[in-house]
Order: sequence, then C-alpha cells, then structure tokens
Amino acid sequence: MKVADRLNTLLKNPDVNTSRNDVTWASGWDRKIHTAQYRFGSAEAKDLAAEIGKLGPRTQKALVRELARRANVGGDNSFPAHLTFVSRAAANVMNDLAKNLGVDVEFKADSRRAPAPMG
Repeated sequence: MKVADRLNTLLKNPDVNTSRNDVTWASGWDRKIHTAQYRFGSAEAKDLAAEIGKLGPRTQKALVRELARRANVGGDNSFPAHLTFVSRAAANVMNDLAKNLGVDVEFKADSRRAPAPMG
C-alpha cells in the first residue's frame, strides 16, 4: 500500500479522527461529503500517533514525513493546510513521535479553518 493511501486510510478511521472538527462540504454534483481540511486536536493526535506506532519502522517514518508534507504548507500568511494540528499539544504529540523516530520535521499548531468550497 502506498504511503499516501495508508495515511488517507488513517485520516478517515473514526477511531483516530472523530471528524467533528473537520471542515467538510457536500457536493451538488455527486451528493457526496468531501473533507476540505482534517483538523486534529490533542486526543486525535495521540490516537494517530498510537496507530502509526503499530506499524513497522520504515512505514512509521514514511507516514510522519507525509504528515509533515501535508501539514506544513506555506507560512503564516498562506492558505491553511489540508491537515492541521489545532493546538500546541497536538503538534507536540507529533513532534515527539518524529523525534523518537529520528525524522527531522517540525509540526506547528494552526487553528485556522480552511474555507469549504461551494458546490
């Protein structure tokens, strides 16, 4: 399974992401609910880290790198990322995981909500 697909599966897992705080929208074309932004609080970040910890070391590192790639888009003045850690505690959970795995990435807290598309 590709890293991006494995991460998408984790993000959609209701045991990891309760999705109550995610930004979603309903398409007028296909009537499906789409997620514009995954938003992780500290409890969700702990659950995500625990699920990642169940995998092999290479997969863990690859998933943390992919998480960082999706979460660390642009800067303070840019559009909010598709995946955010909404509190410092949530970002710290992921930073601790990255540090323990020896992956040189930094997660930052970003509480901004992405605007949901219309249509």
